[in-house]
Amino acid sequence: MKSNNVSKKRFNNRTHFFRYLGFEGALATIQTSSVRLTSVFPGNLNDPNDLNFLKKVPFTSHELQLAVAYEIAFSLLDGRIPSIMQKSGRLGPSVKPPKIRKGTTLEEMVNESMSDIKFNIEHKGHYDKLTSKTNQEFIDFFEDHFLLCLTTSAQNSRMWERYADDYQGAVIRFECLRGNSFLAAQKVNYSDTPPTFGTREEWLSLIQGGTGIDHRRLYQKYITWKGREWEYEDEWRIILPSEKDKGKVYTYYNVAHDEISEIYLGKNMIKSNKEMICSTAIRLFPKVKIVGL
Repeated sequence: MKSNNVSKKRFNNRTHFFRYLGFEGALATIQTSSVRLTSVFPGNLNDPNDLNFLKKVPFTSHELQLAVAYEIAFSLLDGRIPSIMQKSGRLGPSVKPPKIRKGTTLEEMVNESMSDIKFNIEHKGHYDKLTSKTNQEFIDFFEDHFLLCLTTSAQNSRMWERYADDYQGAVIRFECLRGNSFLAAQKVNYSDTPPTFGTREEWLSLIQGGTGIDHRRLYQKYITWKGREWEYEDEWRIILPSEKDKGKVYTYYNVAHDEISEIYLGKNMIKSNKEMICSTAIRLFPKVKIVGL
């Protein structure tokens, strides 16, 4: 089903973008006056590391235990009941406070707390449950969002080979016009290391019953990250929500007659396919420029 959702946020000042497609994808885009967006749910994108949350927790179980132990010790030294021991805490009241004796040092309190915290986090499976539950919450946040991937050049040989069937497909130019969603395209950031899934401080807050992980901040980081091996694509992404298409792999966004301005035909496209694209494009997009006839 075609979506009429239009992002009202502007993330770029570009005049246009390009999209590489095989022959069938290019023809379908022209015939239906729409572009296909892919669900951002993990596994649907071409990079297997895209939005792969579960491996990116920025600490070990031991590091988390140590942070909890210090939080307990600091709270007790300040005369406060540690929030992690209160009912709202994710570990619950089963964590026992260390005994404070005259001359007890901070390090001694931390060491005394560690054995009980380790039992609660590791042996009772709290660490695994916490990471799994929070990852699921984040995945649920993504479930009704879809991506349209674009680029900035129609002359990228690797893109022609990979996404346009080795020059048998086409490249379509889309115009960034006032009020349309192409102005909402965001530049992808490339690096060797994916964003971490929250900070240790956010996880500590979560365990103590606080606000914890900022899903919207994480969403922005993950949705615009890709491994450095894909940097040649110079990718930009439009992210559109579609509640009615929740759970589906694809949704579609309508394209106006003036939003497609150029079509570049691959040098290996057969004559009959060229004729089919040309006749359809000229009929539906009278002002379109076709390159590569």
